Amino acid sequence: MVALGTHRPDLSAGRRDGFARLLRAEWTKLRTVPGWIITILVAAALPTVFALLNNSNCSGNGTSAANCI
Repeated sequence: MVALGTHRPDLSAGRRDGFARLLRAEWTKLRTVPGWIITILVAAALPTVFALLNNSNCSGNGTSAANCI
């Protein structure tokens, strides 16, 4: 008698196929869920905003560069 659910596929066979399917599934999820797109855009914009804010504190008011850290 064989127990159900004990068959394990060979890990060496089809390893690339498994990764390709996983990559395609994640790409599909990324494209179809609007929240992911918004999150990526916000994550890309935050460092730019912080860099611009940091730079704006040091320019134009006559302070030396040593005071702007």
